[in-house]
Amino acid sequence: MGCRAKRASAFVSIAVLALGGSVGCASRAPESKPARGSNSRVAAGVASPGENDGAPVTEEVVLRRIDEAARGVPEAAILPRIALADLTYPRTQDEFVAMGGFGLLLVTALSHDPAELPVAKVVSEIRGEAVELPLVASRVGQPPNAKIPNVIGKARFDGIYLFPVFITRLKTKIVVYLGGGRYPLYPMNFPAPPAEDGMPKELDLNFEPREPSVDAMLKLIEDELPILKGAPFAD
Repeated sequence: MGCRAKRASAFVSIAVLALGGSVGCASRAPESKPARGSNSRVAAGVASPGENDGAPVTEEVVLRRIDEAARGVPEAAILPRIALADLTYPRTQDEFVAMGGFGLLLVTALSHDPAELPVAKVVSEIRGEAVELPLVASRVGQPPNAKIPNVIGKARFDGIYLFPVFITRLKTKIVVYLGGGRYPLYPMNFPAPPAEDGMPKELDLNFEPREPSVDAMLKLIEDELPILKGAPFAD
């Protein structure tokens, strides 16, 4: 199945979930404890998440979060792999409609083994179902002069995925799969505690997801996720 067909299939599956239906269970990975934090999260065993202050996510912001995660690792230990996630909501109801009911999920994954990247897939697990999130844009490799602590691997992937905003109100897990799907990491759970919920109050979620406007996605990336501004779109 081609990338366009996969993306169309994902939109159908997400719309079915919005209507309360079933899309068929995928194999479930072993449970792991969710990381604590806000809309910016880390999943990697003993790592702790960075803070999310609502500012645009730049390379400097992500490197700071990676460094914060490294400081949570016990002495002489290493993290074989790590995933960070940051959710960007549409900022107004008009933008929400233009985005087709989706937000953008930034995933940064690092590993000591370059063969584990790029990320195989990112899924949302909801009502016992697993739905793969559509990839928008990505890059593989460290930017020049990036300083990564030795306890964290130097191989890196950054990707932006479409995320249906309505499922932030349901019991949902975000799962990032590395190593061709062998290694699941759980960087985000929903619903978030009220104090950590960054969704604009004006958004009306009574809206069936549909394919978003490319112009709306580009604008949201440019304003809120400039770390991947100009990255090539997935086919």
